[in-house]
This record gives sequence, C-alpha cells and structure tokens, in this order.
Amino acid sequence: MLRTSGIYKISCRPSGKVYVGSAVNMYRRWHSRHLPQLRRNKHSNRHLQSAWNKYGESAFTCEVIEQCDTTELISREQYWMDKFDSVGLCGFNIAKLAGSTIGVPQSEKCKQAILQAKCKCYVVRDPAGRESTITNLKRFCGTHGLTSTVMNKVAVGKAKHHRRWECRPATMSRRAWLSTVTARPVRPLKVKNGRVWCSKCQNYKAADDFNRDKQKPSGFAAYCRGCNCARLTSQYQKRRAA
Repeated sequence: MLRTSGIYKISCRPSGKVYVGSAVNMYRRWHSRHLPQLRRNKHSNRHLQSAWNKYGESAFTCEVIEQCDTTELISREQYWMDKFDSVGLCGFNIAKLAGSTIGVPQSEKCKQAILQAKCKCYVVRDPAGRESTITNLKRFCGTHGLTSTVMNKVAVGKAKHHRRWECRPATMSRRAWLSTVTARPVRPLKVKNGRVWCSKCQNYKAADDFNRDKQKPSGFAAYCRGCNCARLTSQYQKRRAA
C-alpha cells in the first residue's frame, strides 16, 4: 500500500464484493483506520464488518487502483465505484455518491458530535446589519479588532452586542437569540442626594457610615462600615476554622 493519494479497493474473495474508497494517504487509511476498526469489530460500515466477521481477515485484500492528485479524488472515486458497481448488493459501499454520507446510518454518539460541531459555528451581524457564518470566533475577532471573550458572552446571551456587533450560535435564529439576551441590571448611583449606596446591603446610607477610598471615583468605599466589619469577621472566622 502506497503512502500517496489515490483510490483503493478492499476486496472479499469468497463473496466477490468490493469497497472503493479514496484517501490522501492510502497506507494510513488502511493501517490506521480500516484495519484497526475491523479487528475491533467497530467499523462504521456494517456490511464490511459483517463480511469480515464471517470470512475472517485472511479473506480480505486491500490494493491500490489508481494514484491521482488530491483535487481529483472524489471524481475518480465515483468513477471506480460505478465501474465496480460497489454500491448495494454488489459491493460494500453504502453512499451512492463519493464523498457523501447520505444513506449512511449514524449512531447517537455521532449525531451528538455533529450537533456539537454545528454549535461551534456562529452567525455574526456587523453594525450595518450584514450577517455572515463563521467557524473560528477567536480568529474572526482578531481580524476585526474585537474581543473574543466578550463576543462569547454575546453568543450565550449575557450581552446584547459588542461594539455594535452581534453574535449567536448558527443553530439559533436571531429572534430566538434575542429572547435569551438578559438585560444588564441598572447600577444605582453611588452618591445620591448626599447619601451613599452600599453594594452589600443594597441600601443608601449616610456618608459618615463609609470609609474614604481615594482610588474610587466617588471617594467612598464599596461597603459601609457595618457590612465591611461583618465581612472581615467572617473571613477571620473561616481562617481560624481552617
């Protein structure tokens, strides 16, 4: 078996049936895919696996039919499939068209894998309203000056847009995606009517109840003195218990 691209044939001598396939590396396709799967009784082609189990490994041969360029693999595979009539009762091929999976039964595990692969496709909508489908969100963000982490948040509905760009899974319509977008909660003003907001107890209190913090834009700490004292006490007790 050659380590080049081309068309190969798996033949079963007792039944006379053949399987025609194409590969970029025919040696690797036979020794790393077909042969190990057949020996483990886990080949995706049930007809080929049944014949292998019935007649044994010694009844099968794999040989090169034609060497060709990678751009011609599909067309040449279809030619040899028609020539050997390898589809249906006369052969082991399941799909009637070369390079197609139509008619090939898929397990539940395979279906879930395909669904997960589709979920990795995204539909992005630019500020002008034009939509396009992409498969590599990180690369797309790099070429358009966007942040991939923020675009991921947009895709899962945690944000509505990123720099007026929208992003959603390819398996979801825009209307369905908009229904999942959570509105960002409105943050209350830190200082209002001379009183200061405590983000811990969610209440406005007098300015004297807060420590000063020059690093904050408002000049006040995030928590009031009571909440801050309770937080430090809880942390101290956890360290003592550990």
